[in-house]
Amino acid sequence: MLLLTVLACASTTPSNPDTTDEEVWIDPADWPAAVGGDRPTRVFAPLASYEGGRLPLVLSLHGYGASGSLQELYFGLSPQVEARGFVLVAPDGLVDADGARFWNATDACCDFYGDGTDDVAYLTGLLDELEAKMPIDPDRIVVVGHSNGGFMAWRLACEIPDRLAGIASLAGATWLDAADCRVEAPVSALQMHGTADDTILYDGFPGLYPSAEASIGRAATLAGCDPDAASLGTADDDGAVAGAETERLAWEGCTGDVELWRMDGSGHIPLPTPSWQQDLLDWLLGAHRP
Repeated sequence: MLLLTVLACASTTPSNPDTTDEEVWIDPADWPAAVGGDRPTRVFAPLASYEGGRLPLVLSLHGYGASGSLQELYFGLSPQVEARGFVLVAPDGLVDADGARFWNATDACCDFYGDGTDDVAYLTGLLDELEAKMPIDPDRIVVVGHSNGGFMAWRLACEIPDRLAGIASLAGATWLDAADCRVEAPVSALQMHGTADDTILYDGFPGLYPSAEASIGRAATLAGCDPDAASLGTADDDGAVAGAETERLAWEGCTGDVELWRMDGSGHIPLPTPSWQQDLLDWLLGAHRP
């Protein structure tokens, strides 16, 4: 993994043998260290191992009160950038009146002071900027988020599904009212959630947000999946819980990949195991836009 330290230069040159006359990216040596304008975020990219071609993009979103850097430390995806060949960005939400960073996701979480921040526009702008400067594969853009970031991932699936291959949410949920999700196309979706989560409840909270199963169930319905999920077996995803606590469920007959990783006995902040990190990356990098 290499955290690029060179700011994007003003001149642009073709950097990829797959470019067309309409596609001109800046040279890999000048790939941006930061994007986002007045809300800059670092870019992790596989500069040392890049040999041409378009790259998947992973947008990683932190939980309420955290930050992009804390999210990256928690999920630990950046050390895999070089080996797995993808671009990673982990931006910061704005700071609210309590001094906590947040994303304005659903009505349940987490614009608690009614700032009205348009984070959909901000994050869409990040995608636009990255696609203009780097050889991003538009069919392999995925969003992964924890808690408030998971809520935001679900909102993006509702509002910009045409830009995404998939979303993965750890301890987040979609809109309470399905009518608030102005979805136009299905995306692959992965819901990961601890049954002992006492912050964002696995079974949902009446009047605020739906359950983990209801959230992923809506994605399964939209993707045309078979009604019932099949078990993929168990896995040790949470180092804080003994044994293989997670049952992984997948729907068949879908447009895309729809899964639920139900973490029995896990709380709001599971301790990711190395195998969970690799399996999550496998899922994220395997997602393609229909």
